[in-house]
Amino acid sequence: MCGKFTISGGYKSNVMPLLDSRNGTIIKRMYSVFLVDDEHIVLEGIRNKMDWENSQFTFAGEASDGELALSMIQEVKPDILITDIKMPFMDGLELSRILKKIQPWIRIIILSGHDEFEYAQRAISIGVEDYILKPFTHEELLKSLEKVAARIEKDRLYTQEVRSQNLLIRNKFLTELVFGTQDAAQTMKQAQNLGLNFISRFYKVICTSLYSEQEPEYRTAGSVLQSLEKNRGDVFLFFSSPACLVSILLGNSEADLDEESYNVAQALNHLFEQKFSCVVVSAIGKTVEHVSNITASYKDATDILQSAEQNSQNRKSCILDSEILEKEKVQGKYAEVIAAAKDYIARNYASQDISLSSVAECVHLSPNHFSTIFSQEYGTTFIEYLTRVRIEAAKKLLRETDMKGSDIAFECGFNDPHYFSFIFKKTVGISPREYKSQ
Repeated sequence: MCGKFTISGGYKSNVMPLLDSRNGTIIKRMYSVFLVDDEHIVLEGIRNKMDWENSQFTFAGEASDGELALSMIQEVKPDILITDIKMPFMDGLELSRILKKIQPWIRIIILSGHDEFEYAQRAISIGVEDYILKPFTHEELLKSLEKVAARIEKDRLYTQEVRSQNLLIRNKFLTELVFGTQDAAQTMKQAQNLGLNFISRFYKVICTSLYSEQEPEYRTAGSVLQSLEKNRGDVFLFFSSPACLVSILLGNSEADLDEESYNVAQALNHLFEQKFSCVVVSAIGKTVEHVSNITASYKDATDILQSAEQNSQNRKSCILDSEILEKEKVQGKYAEVIAAAKDYIARNYASQDISLSSVAECVHLSPNHFSTIFSQEYGTTFIEYLTRVRIEAAKKLLRETDMKGSDIAFECGFNDPHYFSFIFKKTVGISPREYKSQ
């Protein structure tokens, strides 16, 4: 038995409504939820029997295994993940471990049919919020979601970061490091005294500028930034000014550091856009080999920001590096890369194996680099674009053929006819059956 999805009309929410302190009106904050389970009956039960429209949760998408989910979640960036613990290719614990590193804000609920203490221990050590045993009821799942939402609200209402003397000394050290005011020997000694491990093969700096008309206190995001540091261990963050965040990344190879820099930049852009509704521009400096050269990477990042400021007409959130900036000046913003990607998608959208990684490989970019370029150039995420292409193909088949809806679903790259119907209605506004009858 995979689940008892019963809907009880008498269930009362335990999450207290939020009040706007200015006028006393209720604020209903929404949280996006992504589902991962290799049992279609569980996915279908949660997707179709949760009252999404009348709750504070929205359905963000689903996947049938952890490996497929990882690339989708990197694009969708949901607030909450509900995942099975036992799945092929990549299990729920491994998926959770990776996501907690690259998207530390995500809250995770684990589903399991195995009442074994070691799973619970491993889940807790990763930072999972809740652990639900199958079979479970709709009420149990909703209670879990609301418990997670309450924790998110608690963090959101965290308005003042505790400023200990150690934190002030640490930030002073990091500031001096990027400005190059002390030699390598002094740097390593002071880092050791502060408990910071700065021994690495390569280094890279990201400068993130925040633009808002209201000048909010960005430092209130400190708890999430600390979570990012804690879950990674290879990045150090501090504010060099009230609206400029500096990130110092460490890595053992240039390729890995390049990829990780886009992970961090995407996480930071998402965090500040969601929390403060501001425009976020992250500039990735060049990779350097010695700790004494961190200042060169920092200067490179600040030069990129200054160049972007001069060339900006209508400022929008983006991630830039020297290569992207040069492409903007010379070739018109990666037009050839986007054209090649769209052509690949047009030829392969029907394959269930197509993914962010496979398209990125086709255009010879890393997945994170390609994701950044695609969303900035096309104005939508890769997943949203792929879904749109598939739905348009489905609409054509519904209009011009007598194929069954289930056959059309598989023909257009969907591995579950029920999920196809759900996405079709969400995108078009009516079901495939209704569309065909019109």
